[in-house]
Amino acid sequence: MLKTAMANKIVDLVFFIAIIALSVFLYNEYKNQEENLNKGMIVVNFWNPSNSLPFDSTYGDYKRISLTGVKQSDSLKMAEIKDYLKGFNEKVRQINGIHIVFTGKSKYGDFIKVLDYCLQEEIDRYIPYKNNLWIPASENLIK
Repeated sequence: MLKTAMANKIVDLVFFIAIIALSVFLYNEYKNQEENLNKGMIVVNFWNPSNSLPFDSTYGDYKRISLTGVKQSDSLKMAEIKDYLKGFNEKVRQINGIHIVFTGKSKYGDFIKVLDYCLQEEIDRYIPYKNNLWIPASENLIK
């Protein structure tokens, strides 16, 4: 009888520890899911020429930068884009925004880097169309 009581206590202790471990695991999974929910989303506004919002170079003065796929010149242009986007929302601009053209030999990684720069600078409005990316200045969108 003493052995049975001791075995029951051990089973109860193991069950109690398992319940606590499961609770801690579920809590951590919930916290991780909540933290990663905001990071897993990229908002992209796609543009169509028939749309009422004109985001082409004929509409206004956009700073135009062409990425050609040549490593040395593209690295300088990427630095220029990154510098231009620093504090983009706070700056008073003389132009409507920035227009980036990805030519035939430009790298897909450059496109991702530009989107990453937008994410770092908290620019939430950029419009891709074919091989172009327009990043309008915020005062241009208010009109």
